[in-house]
Amino acid sequence: MSPMCGDMIENCLHAFCDFPWTRPILYASGFHAASLFTQWSSCGEWLQFLLNVLTIEEFWLLLVLLYQIWHRRNLVVHENRMTHGWQVTASSRALLASYDSSKGFTNSNRTSSAALKNNWCKPPDAAIKINVDAACSRSSGRSTISVLARDHHGLVVACHASPLAGPCDVGLVEAAAVTLGIRMAIDLQFSEITIECDAVNVVLRLTLTQLDLSVVGFKLVEARRLLQDNPHIFVRGI
Repeated sequence: MSPMCGDMIENCLHAFCDFPWTRPILYASGFHAASLFTQWSSCGEWLQFLLNVLTIEEFWLLLVLLYQIWHRRNLVVHENRMTHGWQVTASSRALLASYDSSKGFTNSNRTSSAALKNNWCKPPDAAIKINVDAACSRSSGRSTISVLARDHHGLVVACHASPLAGPCDVGLVEAAAVTLGIRMAIDLQFSEITIECDAVNVVLRLTLTQLDLSVVGFKLVEARRLLQDNPHIFVRGI
């Protein structure tokens, strides 16, 4: 029986992913996409999925959070005291920062070293990964967007590229590429789809909870609506 909730047999997947007191900690740390918390048969399967859909910085932070969450559970079991969720989040970030400092890591060199090891991570079995990109030529005023979908073997299952009319603005064009990628994901009708985009600022705008009155924000209105209606589709920055 779980010592935290008392209503089911405890295992790692329940403690890390399903337990209702754990999710607010993960949400507060930025892990709030609904697709991260679908049903999994094992903790290993869940972590493998997260390794494919999260950036290296996000995955490192997640591992530290899981360690601190388990430590929190042990404090309840062995010392009968519960630490606050915000303490778990704060101590996790502090621990990761201390480790980075001791190893001389920064976000840039840690990401670069990881990128050299693996430029493209395949999605889980029966899942699809879609990469979107955009290009602008200010000299000619022309823009192009492209979308490429691959399965867990790395085989192309769908692709599209087309010129884009309108202002030659990188943010607007990348937003259009993300929206096109989401439309393709819906058309493919797979149960699990990840969309990758190298315009991290555009991806971050997708996750904003407050009103976004920027031009790029208005361009992403359709993308937000489509993601809300299709929680099996997850967009991440790379």
